[in-house]
Amino acid sequence: MMLAKDHRLAARPLEAYAIYAHDAKVVAFARGDLTAGKMGDLCIQYEQKIHGLALAPGPFVFSISAHEITRKRLNAP
Repeated sequence: MMLAKDHRLAARPLEAYAIYAHDAKVVAFARGDLTAGKMGDLCIQYEQKIHGLALAPGPFVFSISAHEITRKRLNAP
């Protein structure tokens, strides 16, 4: 499980392919301007969902925002 600051890595071909090739499980923040405290708050808010994702098969990228956690389309085969 990887925690990333930029959910757009799912759309960038090289990054998306690396996620795909390694069956990576990625949770990323929807906004890049969040403080460390806000990021921590979101992780606590979605703790149960993130734990469930850790048990799910990869590859995938999920984006966390204040209102939801959503799966991003992975720009890879």
